[in-house]
Amino acid sequence: MDNLVVVDGDLIPYCVGFACQKSSYSIVDSNGKIIENGIKGKKAAIEALIDKPNGCIFQEDIHAEPLGIVLSTVNTMIARIIEGSKCDHYKVFLTGDTNYRDDIATLRKYKGHRDGTAKPIHWQSIRDHLIKAHGAVVAEGIEADDAVSIVQTKYRAKGARCVIATFDKDLNGTAGLHYNFQSGKDILYDVSEDEALYFFYKQVLTGDLATDNIQGIPGIGDKKADKILADVPINDKDLYQAILGAYTEYYEKHPEEYQHWDTDKYPEPIKPDAKTILIENARLIHMLKEPVKKGVVPLWNPPE
Repeated sequence: MDNLVVVDGDLIPYCVGFACQKSSYSIVDSNGKIIENGIKGKKAAIEALIDKPNGCIFQEDIHAEPLGIVLSTVNTMIARIIEGSKCDHYKVFLTGDTNYRDDIATLRKYKGHRDGTAKPIHWQSIRDHLIKAHGAVVAEGIEADDAVSIVQTKYRAKGARCVIATFDKDLNGTAGLHYNFQSGKDILYDVSEDEALYFFYKQVLTGDLATDNIQGIPGIGDKKADKILADVPINDKDLYQAILGAYTEYYEKHPEEYQHWDTDKYPEPIKPDAKTILIENARLIHMLKEPVKKGVVPLWNPPE
């Protein structure tokens, strides 16, 4: 199946789900009676409380489009992805309930800052629709972005055209054609092998706190990372040595002991080791390029 677009389906229930619902706010008195509703914006709701009786609170009211409209929007998005990527076929991947990264992370819980984050009302219905109507494959043990990365790498190796459809920047660590289907973007672009390799090592320096709760080296952002890697030849060995030097320098200056994020299960302090921490972060960030075989995940390892 040549000319295939592989879709990071995890994004669709969120972007369509949130786009198809709106929020307003109501003022509720101490007896639970609504005394004002239809307020647009949280700030306006807070201001509306000023002249209300003591005990009043504001609550968010979510109004979702009918499910039929939402699922039609999903179908339109899939069609737009196929057209925008200029592909003939498509395959959607979703993340299942298990993820090998959960067992790797020690310093911070992987995606732990997302615990309790609200999902769109139709989130589950959209996932179910992707599976039933679009044949979405649920990737168990790995994430959807790993699955699309594996397929892209396989197709690229045999010279077949394949496009990754996503707007998750992490997949810029996988070489090949990419299609950003975020509303207002619609960009088809190519990531070279050198660009993908540089992106990966740079992200091991900066981490990815906002999205995945991965620390990197504290205090290292995009500019400092680019400075560290400025004159480094673009190959695994040299880039690895450069970031190992940066990790070593930081942890020599900060030799404090660290705790595992799950102190109930791992109460003993962790003595930081630069190489060990680097490898943990790299394995969390790295997009898989090879499939899981017999239950064994092909984890990233430092170049020899």
